[in-house]
Amino acid sequence: IEDLQKDPDVGPAGRELGPHSALVIPITLEEKAIGVIWFISYREHRFDDREVRLLSTLGDQIAIAVAKAKMLEELRKREEDLKQTLSQLSKKNRYESIISAVTQNVHKTINLQDVLENAVDAMSKNIDNVDNVSIYLVEDGEAGPASLPRFNRGTSAQGSPQAVLESYRGYPDWWAKRVRTIPYPIGFTWKTIIEGKPCYCADVDKDTVIGPAGRKMGTKSYASMPINFGGKTVGVININSLKKNAFDEEELRLLEIVARKIEVAINNAKQADALRKSEEALRKAKNELEVKVEERTTELRKTNRNLMAEIAERRRAEEELKNSHEQLRALAARLQSIREEERKLIAREVHDELGQALTGLKLDLSRLASGLSEGVTKRNKTAQRIESMSILIDETIKTVRRIATQLRPGVLDDLGLVAAIEWQVQDFRERTGVKCEFKPGVKHLTLDQNLSTALFRILQETLTNIARHANASKVKISLKKDKDSIVLRVEDNGRGITEREISGSKSLGLLGIKERAFLFGGSVDITGRQNKGTVVAVHIPLRRHTP
Repeated sequence: IEDLQKDPDVGPAGRELGPHSALVIPITLEEKAIGVIWFISYREHRFDDREVRLLSTLGDQIAIAVAKAKMLEELRKREEDLKQTLSQLSKKNRYESIISAVTQNVHKTINLQDVLENAVDAMSKNIDNVDNVSIYLVEDGEAGPASLPRFNRGTSAQGSPQAVLESYRGYPDWWAKRVRTIPYPIGFTWKTIIEGKPCYCADVDKDTVIGPAGRKMGTKSYASMPINFGGKTVGVININSLKKNAFDEEELRLLEIVARKIEVAINNAKQADALRKSEEALRKAKNELEVKVEERTTELRKTNRNLMAEIAERRRAEEELKNSHEQLRALAARLQSIREEERKLIAREVHDELGQALTGLKLDLSRLASGLSEGVTKRNKTAQRIESMSILIDETIKTVRRIATQLRPGVLDDLGLVAAIEWQVQDFRERTGVKCEFKPGVKHLTLDQNLSTALFRILQETLTNIARHANASKVKISLKKDKDSIVLRVEDNGRGITEREISGSKSLGLLGIKERAFLFGGSVDITGRQNKGTVVAVHIPLRRHTP
């Protein structure tokens, strides 16, 4: 700058000093300007190229010196950080060894005392600046805050709870004897128990809680961590140091973790105690149960003998009942067969004997009418009587034939089941006016006479039920035969039979249908849908001998 007084970039403070010219050299580090060097002249002077190069070199040397200074500062800081990291790592490793040792011991044994001894031993060896370690647990008292499974050595004379020294390291024997029990609510041990939160004192000279025994030991700082169980504080972990400000938050976190592990050990001990009591109760119950089982077994043996005798008696009764049922079924089959034979015989006698007699009587009346030779008036009256008698005889002959057919349709014996069903269908149409179709699956069907009769009677009973109850306008009948069975199916479009009607005790007609099929080893399926009709399907196996 040749004239600072005229340069617009120079401020008022720069002009008041009275400089005339200046050379400004940047200080650069890693291609960035970190500062400047001002060379000022109070007389008119123009810096030449040699002076600019010389002074620029000086600026570069200053930049190098600044870089070295920064590098040395960075190295120093890194060295300090490394030392601190190594220290922290060593401390972390030692603290982790404490946690690991306590954890392993908790899972290895259910003996609480072993866990406590292991914990204080590990803490006394590995916590920085620690001189004394102790663990206290609370005994139950009238107002005691804890309820542990194993500590029942008593309370103070006044019945108040006590903190009992369970394990320690670093204390002389006189101190351990003096503070073996701490009555409620003395010292920082009870302060931690009562408040249920950690307690840390960096300088006991400013503390009003520590007891005389601790001061006599020379304790300068301490930390106390509560041990909780079941929502209550049941003990404390205390660490003391002969130095002030000996502990920090890391030690408190460590004590908290160890306290949690001891809580697990207390729980294990309580469970072990409960298990022991449970085993004793179980053993007692087992012995009592064995006695009761033996008594009950004797009773059961006696009851079993009586039951076996009763079962045998019931079996004999069931066998007799079964035989009786079979005899009744055989008798029913025999009665049915006899009934059919009697019907057949009566039908033949009615048709042959009574029919022939009526026919002969009619012939005699005809001859009598033709041989009348009396007067016209008397002859006409006689002829009228003869004609009336002839009409009555014709009606009687029809009645005889109808009765004979109902007793035993001759077409069933003469032409077989298919022809008998066709005749029955025609008769049903004429009597009821209901449209009835029959589709035989076979043209010629040769069956045992008893089986043909049973199927025909089943059809008759089914049609009777339709006429009486179904309110149907159409009936379909089919008869099919395969190599194993014969199937008779009757379907109507009436109101549809109900489940109650199928299983009702008053459905004697349906019971008769099922009984007839059963006698031949068959079955009857009856289904109905409301206002959709009813289907009766009869299946008779052909391999079974007829009764």
